[in-house]
Amino acid sequence: MGAVRLTDETRATIQDKDAFELAMIEAGVSDILEEDDHTEIRCPVERFAAVLDAVKAFGMEPDDSGLEWFAKESVALSAEDAAKGEHLIDVLEENDDVDSVYINVG
Repeated sequence: MGAVRLTDETRATIQDKDAFELAMIEAGVSDILEEDDHTEIRCPVERFAAVLDAVKAFGMEPDDSGLEWFAKESVALSAEDAAKGEHLIDVLEENDDVDSVYINVG
């Protein structure tokens, strides 16, 4: 899935939020997630270039963009299993050969 991230400062430059969201939908966005400090725009891989162009057409340069893996379903874990999972992720991220770690824990 493609993802484009805009900080709140970048997103604040949008004059017409409705026009922006309509342009994103027309470009092929599947979801717009507003987080605490940024907005994440997600789209299918085949629509990524069109979505990136649509964002740039509004005069914004994304703070981060690229293709990423996102879990389709989240899995709930017990506290003990969550602690084990966090330890595993820490060990993997410390390994120089590991670029990214993806999980589906909700």
